[in-house]
Amino acid sequence: PIRTKRGCNRTCSYCVEPSIEGRHFIFKKPETVIQELEFIAKTYDQVRNIFIVDTELNIPDLAHCRALIKKIIAAGLHERCQFSSQFLPKPFDTAFAELLATAGFSVVLTCDSLADDVLKKNLAPFCEKDIENSLALCSRFSLNCTICLIFGLPGETYETVDHTLQKMRHYPMNDLRRYEYTMGGRIYQGTLLSRIAEKENRHLYGQKSEGYLDPFYYCSPESPLKLKKYVENNLPFSMAYKQVDNEATRQTLGAAYLVDQKRWAAAADWFLKIDLPAKTVVYDYLFRNLSSSGKINTAKIISDHLLDRILESGRQDQYSEQLLLIRFYTSLLQ
Repeated sequence: PIRTKRGCNRTCSYCVEPSIEGRHFIFKKPETVIQELEFIAKTYDQVRNIFIVDTELNIPDLAHCRALIKKIIAAGLHERCQFSSQFLPKPFDTAFAELLATAGFSVVLTCDSLADDVLKKNLAPFCEKDIENSLALCSRFSLNCTICLIFGLPGETYETVDHTLQKMRHYPMNDLRRYEYTMGGRIYQGTLLSRIAEKENRHLYGQKSEGYLDPFYYCSPESPLKLKKYVENNLPFSMAYKQVDNEATRQTLGAAYLVDQKRWAAAADWFLKIDLPAKTVVYDYLFRNLSSSGKINTAKIISDHLLDRILESGRQDQYSEQLLLIRFYTSLLQ
């Protein structure tokens, strides 16, 4: 993975990215990105697939990503690596699609729904017509395209579900087009979806918790399982989906979320409670954010705590690099 910018100024109902990334964009110079890519190409011969992890590559407009892709082509990196990234259906014009095809990009298209009523309700910055335009261009230029949908967002009815299914039949899966879909939108604190859920107090599934740290979903007009069954019964294809259920990952993401919200006391308290594997994963991120925010005493507390837990576990060999990192960081606090 590689990142070319931070930020998102869109207002999609369920999305927490603007809160995490910020609504103002910070761009890397295309030349800097090319240097990173060339270093990867020279250093790691086995790396052939590069995913650009920007929130969406084609926002706020096409200027930055167009300049970057042209430099990728000029450097010949498109002949060495297969590139992919997430895109919105708008902006997405003919010249841009042709440029993506020249660079051999794979497109992950964030559509959410194929029904205008749902898109409008969830403040999507595009409409059905924009989706159809981007799909037509992907087909025209033979771009590998994955269409991402969320059934069950606010405004979803059986009529809008049927409309989306009809559009999916019109744009069926083939060698270059595939679908990924989920049932219901996960609720995150501070999003429009959280406000809708609190106001309506219906179509809610899962366990509500402080800060929405535990999985909690909005799904209309039916439960996720019933809606999934309806979708699969009315499509000639389905997507196998398995819910990720990994406690260490959940604990790590919970800590990272609290850090991103700058809830320092809650983040440190969470860190002290989670299991050792999760502590070792999130420690670096937590320490750097605490220290850069002036929370030096808290940074020292979590460092001493993790050092003690590793020594108590008797797994110093397993966590040898982590021990070196803790001791280095604590030396900076002296």
